[in-house]
Amino acid sequence: MRSRWIRASVLGAAAFFGFIGAHIADYLLLYSDPIRRSGVLSQTGHAYFGKAVEFAIAAAILSAVGSFAFGFMRGSSTSRHSTLRVAAVLALIQSGGFVALEAAERVVASAPTGQMTRIVVLGIVLQAAIATMTAFILRLLERAGEIVARALATKRPVEQPLAVSWRPREATRPKIALLSHVSPRAPPTFSTL
Repeated sequence: MRSRWIRASVLGAAAFFGFIGAHIADYLLLYSDPIRRSGVLSQTGHAYFGKAVEFAIAAAILSAVGSFAFGFMRGSSTSRHSTLRVAAVLALIQSGGFVALEAAERVVASAPTGQMTRIVVLGIVLQAAIATMTAFILRLLERAGEIVARALATKRPVEQPLAVSWRPREATRPKIALLSHVSPRAPPTFSTL
């Protein structure tokens, strides 16, 4: 049960980061002129965006640490979520939040909705792309946590000490024994050189 809460927190923080990141990228791509972009942002109710970026950075850090910790806690457990499934969940959360936020910003600022279709369409595409990248990065961090957990959990094999026996030099070489010529039915006799 605890792992579900951790997983939900990691995904929520990652979704917030991706949501704000794609939101910024959307306006940067549509309005490359900084003066025009600043005018559109102030006209459409984006005055809070500075604080949102700070929270998005904090969410990215929490998401990365949480994903690593989730992988570390799970160790080598076989129950994993598909990366594409995580990407789809993130894309849905981020896209839904993006559309709702754009609509709310325009209602609160009493801004015209003329450019909203263009902003929303590009925004949804960017949300899906960033969600996919975020899912892959989270999976890599989770895998790194699993590897570290396994490395710390494995015990190194105990090395057995070597037993060295020392014999005097003259006792190391036995004398060569040769078989004598006797009948094949009799036991062999040895003769020494």
